[in-house]
Amino acid sequence: MADLKDHRQLGRELDLFSFSEYAPGAVFWHPKGWFLYQEIIKLIRSMLAPLGYQEIKTPVMVKSDLFKKSGHWAHFGDTNMFNLQVKDDENASSLYSLKPMNCPESTLVYNSLPRSYRDLPLKFAEFGILHRNELSGVLGGLFRVREFTIDDAHLYVRQDQIEENVMELLTMIQDFYKKFNFKLSFFLSTKPEKALEIEGQPNLWKKAEEGLKKALDKAGIKYGIKEGDGAFYGPKIDFHMTDSQGRDWQLATIQTDFQMPRSLEVQYTNSEGNKEYAVMLHRALTGSIERFMGILIEEYQGAFPLWLAPVQVAVLTVSDRANDLADQTVKLLHQAGLRTIVDTDNKTLGNKIRDYTLQKVPYICIIGDKEVELGIKESEPQVSVRALDGKDLGSFSVSNFVNKLSTEIEQK
Repeated sequence: MADLKDHRQLGRELDLFSFSEYAPGAVFWHPKGWFLYQEIIKLIRSMLAPLGYQEIKTPVMVKSDLFKKSGHWAHFGDTNMFNLQVKDDENASSLYSLKPMNCPESTLVYNSLPRSYRDLPLKFAEFGILHRNELSGVLGGLFRVREFTIDDAHLYVRQDQIEENVMELLTMIQDFYKKFNFKLSFFLSTKPEKALEIEGQPNLWKKAEEGLKKALDKAGIKYGIKEGDGAFYGPKIDFHMTDSQGRDWQLATIQTDFQMPRSLEVQYTNSEGNKEYAVMLHRALTGSIERFMGILIEEYQGAFPLWLAPVQVAVLTVSDRANDLADQTVKLLHQAGLRTIVDTDNKTLGNKIRDYTLQKVPYICIIGDKEVELGIKESEPQVSVRALDGKDLGSFSVSNFVNKLSTEIEQK
């Protein structure tokens, strides 16, 4: 553990991201790091589509009145939110806020149309950019920032749909973390001391907690209880993991919310033609994507699995005679969708191998005189392949090499 590098050091060495004094607590993603970021979002989207999610986008800045109505102002307010006065016209101005959460804006999309019981469950996903005014002293790399993205979803369901949808969320979250071999611990977080209460509805919190507990029990999941650690609007299931450096993180979450639908009038027409309040299920897979990226970078120490690696293959030549074959090889690898870089510089092969090993490229293809001659004989480009761990995998035709990598990627 002592030899593991910090994600900030790896970010510099692998050219993934940086920070600037001109934007404290905000990340500047470089091309390779932004690719990793987008691959995580791509993976999440691939899991959402089959489950009927619809993706939305809501404004980063809205009038502060929305957060006062939702209850967020009392919990974030003018200390943890970025607020500014904006002129509505020459004579009046309004207080606006950069959103610290996506939930209230999602309800505005829901309320933009009348909803029927037949429309539910309605699942809105959003990769929403959030801002929280963290003190400069607590900012720390990707782990604690002022601008970040939550891979949010808000599910609007009937009360009789809660258990089914929580079960679905439990499965999705576990499937997501299995792809990274992360082991999760589960906790039920109950009503906090400063909880939002709806007048005349004393049993809502109890009902919400019982619903989550029932889903966990039915799924056969062992879990602990975090007394008083729920969100201000509802109880939640928290998913924890211990990272490569022994730190505990709360990542994914599922939250049941009976409160906000009442404060923001989130309703639907039931089968008898009467209005009922929907139940909101809040869900995040990673929590903050930035923080998840920091954990991921440290977990793999930059040596990402093939499907996630920004550069998957480096093609290196031994001499100028191999340049044409290297160009053909790269073209074929690109056509197969493999992220490939070619190096035909006149450096020694040992220096080239060292450079791309330090860059954590999963596979290095070497083309020298032997590969040129074999390619002419076989009428297909040939390469000698070396893995990141230094193991010599032998000679491959490019088509066989593509098949090998495609199989590995499919098995992520």
